[in-house]
Amino acid sequence: MSKRKNDLISKGKSSPARPAWFENVNDTVGGLNYSFRLGVYDYAFEMLTGVNVDNDADAQFMIGQMYAKGKGVKKDEKKAEEWYWKAANQGLAAAALELEKIIDRETARLKRKQQELIDEIEEIGRKLLEED
Repeated sequence: MSKRKNDLISKGKSSPARPAWFENVNDTVGGLNYSFRLGVYDYAFEMLTGVNVDNDADAQFMIGQMYAKGKGVKKDEKKAEEWYWKAANQGLAAAALELEKIIDRETARLKRKQQELIDEIEEIGRKLLEED
């Protein structure tokens, strides 16, 4: 059994209490996937952050998704990006795709800001020429 699975199954203080519907699930890892798919994100987030996920790209990606979408946790794109980087650095293609989307959005935002600044400078230049 993997360390992560052992961590999840342990009854330590970091393990959240199991909801009533959880009794139908064979193990905690299955319960994590089940709760994520059912939309019980607060429970899934608590489970994910209660164990060591350093070497689990899928778990890191799930945490990133939760932050990106505000599911079970307050929406935070910076934290989502951090978790996507962790997962992508372990070779998870889905995380790399999410990072690409973030980079594309940020690039577009910076281009808009750049154009706003150019427009502002041109307007200042026109006003200065009119004053002369």
